[in-house]
Amino acid sequence: MGYAVLLMIGGTLLINGLAVLGYVQGNGAAIYNIFTGVLGTVTPFYLLTQVSGSDAAAFDTVLAVAPMWLFALTFLWVGINSLTGHTPTGVGWYCLWVVFAAVGFGLVNFLRFDAPREGIIWLNWAFLWGLFWLLLAQGRTRLATFTGWVAVIQSIWTVSAQAFMNMVGGWTTIPVWAFIVATAVTIVLALLLAGRAGVSEDAASDEVVQAGTHRMSAASA
Repeated sequence: MGYAVLLMIGGTLLINGLAVLGYVQGNGAAIYNIFTGVLGTVTPFYLLTQVSGSDAAAFDTVLAVAPMWLFALTFLWVGINSLTGHTPTGVGWYCLWVVFAAVGFGLVNFLRFDAPREGIIWLNWAFLWGLFWLLLAQGRTRLATFTGWVAVIQSIWTVSAQAFMNMVGGWTTIPVWAFIVATAVTIVLALLLAGRAGVSEDAASDEVVQAGTHRMSAASA
């Protein structure tokens, strides 16, 4: 059940990334955000009701399941904000708190679970939530395109592919170095796409200015 929810989270992260890039309107992504948020809230509660005792195995289950709530509240908050028009600064500051939580869960995967694949992915998510903090709480709008592309790319390999590969039993066959390479490729590709978009916007602005200058010259003549 957890991997099915993770697959839905991948789709939601993709839609949100496209919304940041301007391909999807915020209210157009609201329903998907709220649906995944509710699903990601209910599922951990159900899974945790199956846990009994206070031994290490029980605590490990809690550590593995409870982090889903970080995504759930993020999506619920974003979806409700989109429908109500509330300022995103609150969810932006929440994202900063999630950065520290995500780093903590990354360390748990490295040190307690001996799961470097998941550890690397949690650090990637911490980076993404940090970008959302800068964008939503600090107003760093120049990071919007970069943040959007990071979200889109991460939605594919850190979430959707992870869920699918776990469901088919092929997750542990992927070498750890592939996740390090994927992290570097994500950042470089997002930078290139953001830079390309910036050049296109500058060119469009120049065309507008030149057109305006031409009209002014024609009018003066």
